[in-house]
Amino acid sequence: MKEKKFIYITISIIVLVVLAGLVYLYVVKENVPQNNIVQPLSSVEFATLNTNKPSPPLGLREYKNTQYKFSFFIPEKFNLEEFNEGKDAQTIVFQDIENVLGFQIFVVPYKNSRVSQERFLKDVPSGVRKNQNEFYIDGVLATAFYSTNSFLGETFEVWFIKDNFLYEITTLREKDAWLIDILSTWRFN
Repeated sequence: MKEKKFIYITISIIVLVVLAGLVYLYVVKENVPQNNIVQPLSSVEFATLNTNKPSPPLGLREYKNTQYKFSFFIPEKFNLEEFNEGKDAQTIVFQDIENVLGFQIFVVPYKNSRVSQERFLKDVPSGVRKNQNEFYIDGVLATAFYSTNSFLGETFEVWFIKDNFLYEITTLREKDAWLIDILSTWRFN
């Protein structure tokens, strides 16, 4: 089911990438707050994110998820779709097709304290996990890495476990710094 949703997102993103490349550079720099953790993954030094509850930055709005009890800020233009995957699992897709920006969060019940290789391969059939870095999102240990997806190509992913749920956040590889900036506003309620 996760792969089918990627097809929809991929087609939308690929069609607009060529047309919106220059617009993307301008819009991201103007609408997403920049800070010292927003760098390519190979050189980023992740720190503990989310020490204070911020006010909404200009051009962003707060997304709240009452089922999994978290919130963060997203660009105002983002559309979102939520897909019930059954058995308390959900996929949440955030995208701005006009500006070729987007990511998804897949949340699934998970009882282990670490992600097993079996679970990883179930959700990332390519088995690719490069340049792993650990950091904290609102006090929860997270792992960021690069991977590949048969529909999206190279991806950037951030995974963590909180309250018996596994969170898998995915975007395109070149959006890594942008996604880290979004995640720096993540709060568990």
